[in-house]
Amino acid sequence: MKIPSPVDSPRSNNKTKPVPILLAIACLVFACCRGMAASATLTPVYVAFDGKISTNTVGGQTVWQCVSGFHSMYFSVPSSFTVSGQPVYVQVTYYDAGDGWIKMEYDGTGNAYTATETHSRSSRVKTQTFVSTYHQLLHPVLAGNENGSADLRLTLQDDDGTLLSVLSGSVIIQDTPFTDPQFQQALTKPWLAQYAGETRTNDDVDATYLTDKVMCGFQGWFGAPNYLQDEGWVH
Repeated sequence: MKIPSPVDSPRSNNKTKPVPILLAIACLVFACCRGMAASATLTPVYVAFDGKISTNTVGGQTVWQCVSGFHSMYFSVPSSFTVSGQPVYVQVTYYDAGDGWIKMEYDGTGNAYTATETHSRSSRVKTQTFVSTYHQLLHPVLAGNENGSADLRLTLQDDDGTLLSVLSGSVIIQDTPFTDPQFQQALTKPWLAQYAGETRTNDDVDATYLTDKVMCGFQGWFGAPNYLQDEGWVH
């Protein structure tokens, strides 16, 4: 009988094959990614009915711009971004020219055009610079129920005719709040808190008679552009 030489002998199998190692690394990366914030960059959807847009240059940057006579800009959320019924958040960077208030409406529970519940820096005040507005979507469905099968839209209201211009590539959706300080404060809704300012005692004015008193009244603005409740001019 021929005795196998070392050359003829099967190769030792005591070394770890690379495939299990690569599989373990892939699983580890996947587990880490699951703990990270999910986000996606949105692109606009051309809607002939009320969302015609074009690409132009404004302020030296490429922008998506509403066509003259149109005031809405629609966006679709990619299927890679999973909506689990929890709030999501959107950032939009626009060119602050002209007047007007930028309203965001999203495909939400029971209403395909639900106004975002909390937002900041939505009023244009003619700074001629790019600024960012942030929005909270409390009850997102995002199933393409808006015009053009879109998931959300921006609508310019009370404007002076200056076209809405959004910085290309700046519309981002994510599942954690953006860290902008004003937006963070707006999320706490401080306007709903009980008044904690100065008070007057009941004994410094005798309110039982009007003799020798001057009565006057005042009507003021309850809201101004870009204050925390972010609803533009309100009185």
